[in-house]
Amino acid sequence: MTPRTVVLADLSSWEAWLHLAGALRREGFDVVRFTRADLGRTQRVLVGMERLVFTQTHPVLRFAGADVDVSPLFAWLDRSADVQMVDAIGAVLTGTGQWDASRRLHRVHVPGIAETAIYDKWIYTQLAAEAGVTVPNSRELTDALPAGQWVLKGRVGSGGDRVRLVSSNQEVQQALRDWDTSASQSFIQSKVGGDLWNVGGVAHEGEVLVAAAYRAFSAPDDPEGPPVDIQIEPKPDQIEATRRFVAALGYSGPFAIDFLDDGVAHLLDFNPRFFGTWAAMQSAGVDLLGAYLSILGRPWTPSTTVIDAARIPSSVTGQDSLGAAWRRGRVLSRRLEPTVGARASAVMRLQALANGRSRRDPGPSVAIAYSEPWLAALQWGGALRHAGVHVARYAVAPLSRLQSLRQAGEGLCFDESHLVLRDFETHIEVHDPAPGHGPRGCGGRAPRRADDRAGPGRHRTHQRMAGQPAPAPCPTERG
Repeated sequence: MTPRTVVLADLSSWEAWLHLAGALRREGFDVVRFTRADLGRTQRVLVGMERLVFTQTHPVLRFAGADVDVSPLFAWLDRSADVQMVDAIGAVLTGTGQWDASRRLHRVHVPGIAETAIYDKWIYTQLAAEAGVTVPNSRELTDALPAGQWVLKGRVGSGGDRVRLVSSNQEVQQALRDWDTSASQSFIQSKVGGDLWNVGGVAHEGEVLVAAAYRAFSAPDDPEGPPVDIQIEPKPDQIEATRRFVAALGYSGPFAIDFLDDGVAHLLDFNPRFFGTWAAMQSAGVDLLGAYLSILGRPWTPSTTVIDAARIPSSVTGQDSLGAAWRRGRVLSRRLEPTVGARASAVMRLQALANGRSRRDPGPSVAIAYSEPWLAALQWGGALRHAGVHVARYAVAPLSRLQSLRQAGEGLCFDESHLVLRDFETHIEVHDPAPGHGPRGCGGRAPRRADDRAGPGRHRTHQRMAGQPAPAPCPTERG
């Protein structure tokens, strides 16, 4: 009997996982999430809210040196219908003996090609070229960098991670130091011009079941940011290149491929998992979910009704005020609810508020302290943030899971939350927060942890970047 559990493994909150968990729960699957143990404050709030959509959530993953310790996933391999994972996890897990023994979960079905190949940019780029797919001129790193400007890429990475334009050996060495990696784990590609395109689809044992090409559009004031809209258009040459590449791997599962098209489509990156815009494509008639479920044993009749050339909202991010963010969340949740279900739709609306913070220069700071649930505090917090004021909340530490969930939701109305009050019958005690974590007017706002803003799924290619990669977006801004 086919298992009814799907495992999703990540290192941060991600819209793609939220949408997928909601969709699979509607189809009768249990969805178990594994994420990192050392989440930052923003991540804890977002992941806490998303628990409502997942069957189980296990924040237990940790880094062991440069790699993720994937051992907590081993016990779930035999009892899962599938494991969807971000690249940093997949590159490690697919190289273990436990994964090798779980043949039902395998992605690659061509003899002689390792499962880890789909996460190794150098290997799959060579396989693409051998299959007749156009790729940028790619070379291993040598002692002397060839003349001109090149794109330095790490062999494993996603979302613009470990991608940098270089034109000298000094720049190469600096990048390797910044990434804490070696020349053997990196390579260079020629810089290619043209327009960025993506092809998203689902394949089974080397056959593309469904696929469509689309362009992704970022927010006007964040051109290097994650996609907030997509537009599906016919691109037969990219679809053909996709078919050749997928067949060369014998690949099974959902995928997204990045192309740069200057009249000829150059394959840049392959993402062997569900991707940030999949639910938007589903809402436009590209039945990715149906094709994926067919791999898991469900009957499926392909759909041919696809909306072409229309701008389709794909993310709640990219809004510059709480009002605009709320409206965006409402529009997107209504569009995606038939696919992702009511729970994910409700969380989407709340998370829209978290991404609607004003992008104006910092304004004054206000602290609001209360010990009981107080609607006025939420209203004031939201209104002040909308006006550009930095708002810190001081409240009672939760005593139950229900209180934790409630306070996680309330926290979206504030820039900072400090659960430092202790409520006794006769008085309230205040425990000072850690130094540097008060509002800006009381000692300075602490910087966000790196993992508050990191995560998978940003389809930014190396040719669009000038020099170093831009900082990663808010974790729900997955493209």
